[in-house]
Amino acid sequence: MLRLDLSNAPHWLELMPDLRVHLMPLTTALMVAARNTAAVTALPVDVSDEERALVFAKAIAKIAILDWEGVGDTDGKTIKP
Repeated sequence: MLRLDLSNAPHWLELMPDLRVHLMPLTTALMVAARNTAAVTALPVDVSDEERALVFAKAIAKIAILDWEGVGDTDGKTIKP
């Protein structure tokens, strides 16, 4: 079930059993902050739409992801975002 929550408080999103992400809500302010990151503003004018979308998505993730559980390296050691 999809539940719409218009709260601006961070929340946990369960992606699968034993894997969840603590996220800031996707707000206009977050989108503007992502758009103004160095990685996004440094993109050349002629970059492809696909590359621009990937860089923008990474910028959003770096801002929005506060914490996670169930993420580790190849040795099974827990890593932080």
